Amino acid sequence: MFNVMDKWRYVHKFKSGKNINYEDLKEVLWQAWKTTPSKNSFMPYSIHVIGPNQPELKQIVYNTAAEKEFLSNKRNSLHENEWPVNVCKETILNAEYVIVFTSRLEDEPSLWQLHLHRGGCYMDAWSIYEDNIEDYLSTIYVEVGLFARAVNALLLNKGIDSNYIISFDKKSKQWNKLPFIKMEPCLIMPVGVGEVFRRDEMSELHSEWDVKPDFERIVNFHV
Repeated sequence: MFNVMDKWRYVHKFKSGKNINYEDLKEVLWQAWKTTPSKNSFMPYSIHVIGPNQPELKQIVYNTAAEKEFLSNKRNSLHENEWPVNVCKETILNAEYVIVFTSRLEDEPSLWQLHLHRGGCYMDAWSIYEDNIEDYLSTIYVEVGLFARAVNALLLNKGIDSNYIISFDKKSKQWNKLPFIKMEPCLIMPVGVGEVFRRDEMSELHSEWDVKPDFERIVNFHV
């Protein structure tokens, strides 16, 4: 499993054309659904898959990312922005599929969830508590991350690449143009077969600079 997960590379450009078997993608999403844990089995998110024949929908999703690029970089008051729109975000346009994750409220609770509620449990993701959804977003984001990483690894196992994009305007009016988006999006995941990857376009020096923090700085043992 590690060897598969370690293959992940950030895509700067996906191959054009249709390179993914739709049934393979559907199988990956089912496997991720089957194996991803969720608090009280709510799975408080929806997943929307935009296909190869929907360039206008991908353009709308891309617009929300482009908007965020300029809003974010304006906050750097020490340096004028010299970067164009991040090429990573442009993969939304050339990806074969684009997966959009949004929050979701449960309006058809299971018998177990009803049982827990009658026993006094507070059901965060239940639609009757919609006004408190902001308090539950951190849980939703964690669970979306678990699902997305499962999708990523399962895709890699089939020779398919994917990106994670979280820098986009979640409250953009552009989302209103997509009638299937009912709640605030939290993750965009372009999917395809990679042609150019991030480190392919970095100099040797920049590749040396671009490193994670050391393992010992992140993982702390108290044994």
